[in-house]
Amino acid sequence: MPDLQQIGIITVVAFSATLISSMSGGGSSMIATPFWLMLGFPLPVCIATNSVGGACWTLIAARNYLRGHEVDWKLIRGMVLSGLVGAFLGTRVIIYCDPKGIKPVIGACILSTRSLKRTLDSKRNLLLQGVWPPA
Repeated sequence: MPDLQQIGIITVVAFSATLISSMSGGGSSMIATPFWLMLGFPLPVCIATNSVGGACWTLIAARNYLRGHEVDWKLIRGMVLSGLVGAFLGTRVIIYCDPKGIKPVIGACILSTRSLKRTLDSKRNLLLQGVWPPA
């Protein structure tokens, strides 16, 4: 059973990660996962915690967005099935991999995702200014 201090740390980290990600447009998992690992949580617990939080926010956001919009239920069905298959396969990979070996891979994925987002944002800004693509 976690003590009160652990619960407080978890709450502060989760709230801060969600707040920062909502302001920056990044994923809170990219912020929270390194903290969970730094606090000594096992990798599968870190990933599951972030996934549950993401699922809750996605359901709330979808409910708010879908009010007054038409829904392509075939597309939704395909996306849900793809997501479930991906979640199942991702869980299997995490369970059977050595946590010490997968941590650097996750770190590299987080850094490369952030770099890619920064590159795409700068190209989008250049495109909006009419400077890109070069003639």
